[in-house]
Amino acid sequence: MRSTVASATLVALLFDVAPGGTARIITHAPLTLDELTPGQDRTVTWRLQAAGYDVAADHRLMLVLTSKDPLYSDASVEDSATTLTSDAGTPWCCPWAETGSSSPDPMP
Repeated sequence: MRSTVASATLVALLFDVAPGGTARIITHAPLTLDELTPGQDRTVTWRLQAAGYDVAADHRLMLVLTSKDPLYSDASVEDSATTLTSDAGTPWCCPWAETGSSSPDPMP
């Protein structure tokens, strides 16, 4: 990850995605990073909260990383930018982007 400021908050959310595209959150966890060097890449890892959950055979898992979540306070600075990248050969995938939606539909 790379930030334009010295502190940033990331939130990871793990979803169960049904064949029709609806999604249900399984677990989530925030991570606040301080003492970043603006503009410099930094590798980060963190653990999601443990959850007992059975994923149906025809469902898939989706990991969402964001820098804002209304459930958590954050260290992100207004008008700053946080960039997330993956290792070479590990592409990012947004399956709902093909439908023109900005995110999957939540499950009822």
